[in-house]
Amino acid sequence: MSGDKLSKAEAAEFLGVSPRSVERYSQRGKLHPIYFEGDNGKEAYYRLKELEKLKADTSTPLHVSEVVGGDKNDENDENDKGITYAQTPDSLMIIHDIVNKLLEVVQSTQFKGELRV
Repeated sequence: MSGDKLSKAEAAEFLGVSPRSVERYSQRGKLHPIYFEGDNGKEAYYRLKELEKLKADTSTPLHVSEVVGGDKNDENDENDKGITYAQTPDSLMIIHDIVNKLLEVVQSTQFKGELRV
């Protein structure tokens, strides 16, 4: 493939993530693969410019509250000085997935009315 399009494996290496994470980025609309016929059917390729933008957007460490939809300067975060920051695209997505699953569990329990989410 030409230098401006990378295979899933090449895109993963470029971003420093797993090929599965590249698929997750695609599922979430952060990457938009182009499909070409290959030896094993359609194969996904990713535009280098889009990968560069995603890498730049995710290279700045984020506060956990930003990952789950908040703002790191939120007044509720004043006492969380020890909270970990998401350093890589993989950790950002993992944290997001964990928090969403926890929210599902909390919302499906009897404590729903007692917990503030």
